[in-house]
Amino acid sequence: MSIVIQQLWQAQDSGPLIMPGSLPLHHPTVVSELAQYLQDNWKTIIETDVDSETATPVQIDKERTVFGKRALTRRLARTLFFGSAPTLTKQHKGIEQQNIRLGVAIPGDVVGNFGSALQVLSDRATFLYVDSARYWYDTQASVTRTAKDYAERLHKEVVWQQIVTRLRARELRSRGDFSAVHVTDDSNDVPDTGDARLVILHPRVVHAKNDDNSSARNLAQKVLDKRSSAQRINRNMLVFLAGDAKRMEELSDAVREYLAWKNIAGCKDELDLTVQQIKQVETRLANANQAVELRIRETYYWAFVPDRQPGGHIIWQEEKADGGKDRLAERVSVKLKQRDALRTVQAASVIRGNLDRELASVWERGYISVKELWDYYCRYPYLPRLRDREVLDGGIAAGPDELDWERTGFALATGYDGQRFEGLALPPNSRFGQITDSTLPARPDLALAQRNADVEAKAKADAAAAGGGLVDGGSGVSGAGTGPDGVTIVVPQPGGKTSPPPPPGPKNVRFFGAAKLDPEFYQKSFTKMVQEVIQHLAAVEGAELELSIEITARRPEGFPEDKARIVSENARVLQFDQFGFEDS
Repeated sequence: MSIVIQQLWQAQDSGPLIMPGSLPLHHPTVVSELAQYLQDNWKTIIETDVDSETATPVQIDKERTVFGKRALTRRLARTLFFGSAPTLTKQHKGIEQQNIRLGVAIPGDVVGNFGSALQVLSDRATFLYVDSARYWYDTQASVTRTAKDYAERLHKEVVWQQIVTRLRARELRSRGDFSAVHVTDDSNDVPDTGDARLVILHPRVVHAKNDDNSSARNLAQKVLDKRSSAQRINRNMLVFLAGDAKRMEELSDAVREYLAWKNIAGCKDELDLTVQQIKQVETRLANANQAVELRIRETYYWAFVPDRQPGGHIIWQEEKADGGKDRLAERVSVKLKQRDALRTVQAASVIRGNLDRELASVWERGYISVKELWDYYCRYPYLPRLRDREVLDGGIAAGPDELDWERTGFALATGYDGQRFEGLALPPNSRFGQITDSTLPARPDLALAQRNADVEAKAKADAAAAGGGLVDGGSGVSGAGTGPDGVTIVVPQPGGKTSPPPPPGPKNVRFFGAAKLDPEFYQKSFTKMVQEVIQHLAAVEGAELELSIEITARRPEGFPEDKARIVSENARVLQFDQFGFEDS
């Protein structure tokens, strides 16, 4: 080899060269000299993959300016040739990456570009082999080139189907806070039901930031509007997830590479691969499979959430649902819960707020069935999006248990006959059975009016049954009282008649109390206070209750903005007399 290099030096116009990467293998004199030591087919390899004006390294340098201005890929290929050609018949073929750098580096090179250029060359060269960190040229076309050619011939529909297959295998069972997950581009695949569903859009449609007319946005609108040829009813139950346009291209390239290596792995006998080549195929297949899984998570992050004001058109809220969660539905769930766009719990006070505002025209009649109310939640995006009917039922059941239930809650009834509520439940005896479609949340003022009328009617009936009071039977006793020991006291009056003593003043006229709740178990502590004290006081007819609550919460580093917003909004809905957050 030293004789060859010496002759190559003498062929240079600019004097001797000291690095293999600088030897011009395209020079006629050099090619002629090399032909004496190599098989004839090496000439084709040099022209194709090493050093000619049409060689792959030269084309890469032309495409990549950062490589081309220093002919980096071409110099790498020359070094690879000189380092690996003599090893072709040996057990350990090739040259290691650190030795390649030694044969290439000259002042001014950016060493970090060496690895990038080698990677591109490995993907595109026909006769270049890679095994771990060793590289070499061989007289047989590499499986890498075979894989590359196969990948380029794949139709895009085949690539899309692979992505869809993987999404369905990974994402349908991990639903996050959604009731179901779908992967489709067909509106007929998404049922029109009353539960929140995530629709992962087909990879043929993509989205870019602030692109209101993207193919993904248009498909989402189509699925939201109709199911097959029928108008979709439950529009507030759908959220969509689309892939990013740029990332989808990278994902498609990764899928093509995976399918190519998978094809070669299935044809290793037909291709007559060596043991070393089979090992290379297995390694590349595993790496390609891992790359596809990673890029799917990096590609699908555009969430579309339908929203609108009463009477208005659909407005799409665009959310970037990325993050640390491994499954797509979990990522979207976290993002929507942060934005209060998907609820797994619904407070009775919020339901009452919806009835007083958005559904005021319906609530005006004094009641609404749970089925009718749930239909409104499913249909109209201006109402909160609830995961399923169970979430609403939980909030309905808590309606009579609201602290200030007349303003923030409601009574419950089993029915209404046109004049009266049936099975009415309101504080203090607010126990109610199972929530069903026919259960009626009832306006507190109407429920109280009915109960007061019933109490008054019962009092009159009891008075009539008692005969109207005491009658003087001629005993000369006109009145009597009862002493502390339970003995009847008769007071004589002039003329032989008696009169009762003046009644004592009322006792236990006013109760007052103050207590601190356990901050770790505040709900349980407060419920016990209601059951053991407040409920007994409220059960006494004519009792006038006045309740107040004082809340103080402090966090040295400050409460998160989303929590502060939610608490302030709920305090406003609950009509707190005073509320607010203070800075340090």
